[in-house]
Amino acid sequence: MSPVPGWHPVVVHFPLALILTATPLLLAARLLRGDALASTAATVGTWNLCLGALAALFALATGLGAVLDLDVNAAARQAISLHMKWAMFSTLALVLLAVWRGAGAAPGARPSWVFIIVLLAAAAALAVTGYRGGQNVYEFGVGVKRTAVRFEKQPRVDTRRAAALKLQYLSEPNYETFRDWQSMSVVEVSPDAPSDRCGVELI
Repeated sequence: MSPVPGWHPVVVHFPLALILTATPLLLAARLLRGDALASTAATVGTWNLCLGALAALFALATGLGAVLDLDVNAAARQAISLHMKWAMFSTLALVLLAVWRGAGAAPGARPSWVFIIVLLAAAAALAVTGYRGGQNVYEFGVGVKRTAVRFEKQPRVDTRRAAALKLQYLSEPNYETFRDWQSMSVVEVSPDAPSDRCGVELI
């Protein structure tokens, strides 16, 4: 059993949000002419990048843990494998970028164009990873629990009597006939419905 059940769908949003915020900030730090504004954008972008790389590690760990409990078909297994490859590649790239930025330059320094190009590629890879993860859920149902829907049996309705009461009420309106008709004509059980569920339609 996975030691971190259900955490992966929660954790994955943090690297996406942080990295997709860091990328335009660091790009702006490179393009802005004002030194003060560029330094602020670079500092905030650097912190978002480092936190996003750390969050990507947690997302990868929880994702690998979630795979342990999965029992899926071959197509879903292949999709999960592709998602994991993208996740490992993008996480490794982000960690290296965070080390490059955090240890190789001051937080407020303008990033180089080489760094920006690699960061854009890593952010794109992370976006593809997120897309693949969503595809696993919405197309293959990975991680979605099957829940039983309870169908309560309804008493069978004498449709002929209900129709007769309706005609009687229409010809001679009175409360008693109306009450009897309504109590019988709320639902009608389809004769083709399975025994463990009911097919219901309005009369």
